[in-house]
Amino acid sequence: MAEYQVLGLFEDVDPAANAIEALRKLGVSDRKISVLSAFPYTPKMLGRKHSHHRLMPIALTGALMGFMGAIFLTVIMPQLYPIVVGGRDIVNIPPRSSSCSS
Repeated sequence: MAEYQVLGLFEDVDPAANAIEALRKLGVSDRKISVLSAFPYTPKMLGRKHSHHRLMPIALTGALMGFMGAIFLTVIMPQLYPIVVGGRDIVNIPPRSSSCSS
């Protein structure tokens, strides 16, 4: 089967959605159709299924690794190499704020 690339320029979203539907009727799968737009059209506006991305798991993994690295640097590292400065605890915990009532 020959590979074709077709460029269609549309001024409105309706003709673009109709062109995508016509490509589907010709037997072109959604995986082979790419839509580039300067405007944020949702896939639903163009009659396409929502595509899933892997950005969220990557961002959550990075956030978890950053949090664990921060805990390591602030709590575990001073336990491994204790340097007592001014008689204070190695890992300082902020004091609780007490409410003054008269």
